[in-house]
Amino acid sequence: MKTIIRHILVSYILSCSIACAQKDDVSADPVDLAFEVANSPNGKSYFPVGKESYYTRYYRDALLPSMLHKREERGSVRFRVAIFTSFSKPIFLTYSRGGGGASIEITRLQLHWVRKKAGFDKTLEPAGIELSGKVELGNRISEMLEEEVMKPRIRTPLSYLTKEQRRMTQGLDGARYVIEVSTDKDYTVESVWSPLHLINEMQTLKVLKQQGVDVESMVDELKKFIAFRDHLLDVVGIKEPKYSISELLAK
Repeated sequence: MKTIIRHILVSYILSCSIACAQKDDVSADPVDLAFEVANSPNGKSYFPVGKESYYTRYYRDALLPSMLHKREERGSVRFRVAIFTSFSKPIFLTYSRGGGGASIEITRLQLHWVRKKAGFDKTLEPAGIELSGKVELGNRISEMLEEEVMKPRIRTPLSYLTKEQRRMTQGLDGARYVIEVSTDKDYTVESVWSPLHLINEMQTLKVLKQQGVDVESMVDELKKFIAFRDHLLDVVGIKEPKYSISELLAK
């Protein structure tokens, strides 16, 4: 690991920007914004038809461009990993390689409680960019990341499951990871919900096995996905948030 670190040219300029006001009792519009599907700042959709998600409002508030509509130069790869830990500030890690070398851009959103006029009393909503910065990478680490992210076990670790089986396994509280990969030829997006919990959920794995799923292979790929996540977080020098609902309510 020390050898890898020596190849990371870190330019870690994390600047805390002015977040939006964080008042607890902000009144929301009659429309339930918690389930709004948003477009990028220039009006482009974030995900393909059929994979739309209300999580896109976080992408929009982070001022992130859409990766769906832009192919990379020949031989190039770009990827983005969004980390949505329950009741915690969303983190976006965007990898790209340009004329100046490879880098990972980091964006973290602030959250605040919004009082609703109907339904639940309050909901957590994005409240502006709290932190942004960039980590510049050396050739060795960037080549390792590019090679790893192109493997099916990272791009599509849930390929073993049908749509219905995904619904059964991805309703778990904990953390959701959305990984987008764009090359000169294609684009993929995969949403993985609480992989660490899933691989230890014996009853769910038993049901999937009874339904004909190759559970052993799926668990093996999810473990490798988790290892990739840990490696990525280690490269940028941050830890996954582990806030609890009680901590947020106290703020």
